[in-house]
Amino acid sequence: MKSIKNLLIAGVVVVAFALTSCYKEGAKISFRSKKDRLANEWSLTEYQVNGQSVDSLKNAWRSGDSMELLFILTKGPSYGFGLQYTKSYSDAHDGKIFTTSKPEMPSTYQAIQNSFRDRVWFNQKLARGGQWTFMDKFRKIRFGIIGNPDVAQNDATDFLEVKILMLKDKDLKFEFVHDDGSTHTMKFEARNPNAIK
Repeated sequence: MKSIKNLLIAGVVVVAFALTSCYKEGAKISFRSKKDRLANEWSLTEYQVNGQSVDSLKNAWRSGDSMELLFILTKGPSYGFGLQYTKSYSDAHDGKIFTTSKPEMPSTYQAIQNSFRDRVWFNQKLARGGQWTFMDKFRKIRFGIIGNPDVAQNDATDFLEVKILMLKDKDLKFEFVHDDGSTHTMKFEARNPNAIK
């Protein structure tokens, strides 16, 4: 009887360690896989450089008070960028969603998208899209731009590696070293309540 009790206690400890987060911030236990939590449309909420908030870099992800650049991650695993009305604008207009199906929209979409590429270093660095993979026991993500079929390769010109600080159902936070040597920290909020497939 005592050995069964010890076995059950050992099983609970093993499960607790398996479910424990390896990240500095956020919940310690989640029943969703890391890949499922990562797959979403992410809206930037905070931007820091060397530990200091930089509103101009955060605001570069917005076009006026209505449009924002979204960082899109799929379980696929691929990534890209998209445009959408900001949550506040959408909420104020009965959940309005930005679409390019209207005849006048494609040129507007391209103009706004190009302006984001000019202003957002992260968007420039990741070149519209590509593949991603977890590294270092799920503590890091490596993004490989379009044209790099194997993001596990160690060709630093074709990827950006970020350290995950938080990965929750509705929050993502990571940091990376910019080309200029400074440490950038970005925090995102999930826009899509259901994970992207």
